[in-house]
Amino acid sequence: AASAALPESVRAEMRNWVLYKDADMLALNKPPGLAVQGGSKMPHHLDKMLDALRFDMAERPRLVHRLDKATSGLLLLARHRQAAQALTRAFAAQRIRKLYWGVVQGRPRPAEGEIVLALRKHPEGRGPEGRRAEGRGAGRARMHPAAPQEADAKRARTRYRVCKQIDAKLAFVAFSPLTGRTHQIRAHAAAQGWPLLGDDKYGPPRTMPAAPTGLGAGLHLHARALKLPHAAQVLTAPLPPHMQQSWDALGLCARGGEDWLEEAA
Repeated sequence: AASAALPESVRAEMRNWVLYKDADMLALNKPPGLAVQGGSKMPHHLDKMLDALRFDMAERPRLVHRLDKATSGLLLLARHRQAAQALTRAFAAQRIRKLYWGVVQGRPRPAEGEIVLALRKHPEGRGPEGRRAEGRGAGRARMHPAAPQEADAKRARTRYRVCKQIDAKLAFVAFSPLTGRTHQIRAHAAAQGWPLLGDDKYGPPRTMPAAPTGLGAGLHLHARALKLPHAAQVLTAPLPPHMQQSWDALGLCARGGEDWLEEAA
């Protein structure tokens, strides 16, 4: 098994990520900085470690959706093939309600709305005009706004609400992605002119004022909660340490956007 060489301390830590478990699925609170799937430059990733989360099952858990490496929070795993098929269909049909929390730099206007903006992935290290990217985020694939008719453009919709405007520089925002594109919330927020705090790929232009000191280091985007179509239960993931540090420093409450989860799918 791929995870056979994992130290018991790592296996125990992974089991501590489990927020919910039944015969069909697991819900994890993925820590920031852990890639969900690997690549040529990503030898360490969750998919490689999933044998450690078999528990009493013969099969290893299966991924049915993804979170960015830098994004923390709720990640569902199917515990057998039939569950994987059912959950994959539910995600594709947008029947699983998702709530994310973020801190953005700037003042979103209007304070509540929906971002409808197609996104297109550009080759690693190149911008939309094909020029080689420079600076932060260079050498990594990025999503860029695109006209819907452009080749490879994917429609993308993100609902958002300002839960608290902290000052002119920062806001606590709830997000609900209505489609599931790569980096969707991060790319959409940046395209509106209020990028997520700590985002080293879509982060603020140099002209934007610096964020206050005393806040946690890292991307401030967390998959906070989700609701499954067949269950009344809402699953909730506690904030990671760096975001809890910022929540404490800014005096933010632990509520925002939960009413979206109760709407009919």
